[in-house]
Amino acid sequence: MNVRRVTSLVALLSFVLMLLTSTILYIVPAGRVAYWADWQLMGLSKEEWGSLHINLGILFLLSIIVHIYYNWKAITTYLKDRAGRLRIVTTNFGLALLLVAVCGLGTYFKIPPFINIIQFSEAIKERTAVKYGEPPYGHAELSSIREFSRRLGLELEPAMAALRAAGFELVDEEQTLLAIAQANRVPPQQVYLVIKQAEGDHGQRVEPEAGPGVPTHPPSGFGRRSLADICAEYGLPVETVIAALAARGVAANETQTIRTIVTEGVISSEELLAILCQVQRKTAD
Repeated sequence: MNVRRVTSLVALLSFVLMLLTSTILYIVPAGRVAYWADWQLMGLSKEEWGSLHINLGILFLLSIIVHIYYNWKAITTYLKDRAGRLRIVTTNFGLALLLVAVCGLGTYFKIPPFINIIQFSEAIKERTAVKYGEPPYGHAELSSIREFSRRLGLELEPAMAALRAAGFELVDEEQTLLAIAQANRVPPQQVYLVIKQAEGDHGQRVEPEAGPGVPTHPPSGFGRRSLADICAEYGLPVETVIAALAARGVAANETQTIRTIVTEGVISSEELLAILCQVQRKTAD
């Protein structure tokens, strides 16, 4: 066995497979959509593609380390000047460092074309969200059927009865939508659609515990929406909201997305919603 050749072939094969997994993860729906609709490609879920990508990445890195070991002399040659003296800062090294720095800083400061690559991926994910549908709130599939009904303002017993009538095997109301879906081999979204259809047929609905207005938990897709859009939905004066955020030390403008405000302002989505609730109460008064 030739270790050098095996190492090179492992690096090549893992690179090719990483190229595949990277492409798939670039276009895969957002987690909230993928888990809700039980999205799969070639029989693998988003989580499984992610795990495969990580392990292939580790294998690729290990093979590159071994490859560098066996080709160390050739690499040091690249760092020598015309007189044969070893120099770290050479024209070739400087150019390589510049390219890496441009890519890293361009991504950090969101400069085109680096930001365009990210935006294109987000645009693809937005289209898949429309295609596959979104949960009523983030990671709704992890809620028990009791909690799910409470948060949506649905009556529990009719919801349970609708699921049983549709042939779903249920244990009790503490089962999560994901557990119910997995036990019945359907996506969590299908469990919700059965409940929603029953609600539409019978008109059985109660007021959500949280009451009307700004929700206490981030709704699905909350992070990608702009502050102006959120304020318009809940009838809040955007200038007042911006001032309330500024009082908390968070600089924001109406065109920024909630995700950007949360990230740059070091504030959680729940805290931002609490501020919106305060503004709503003051506005109502």
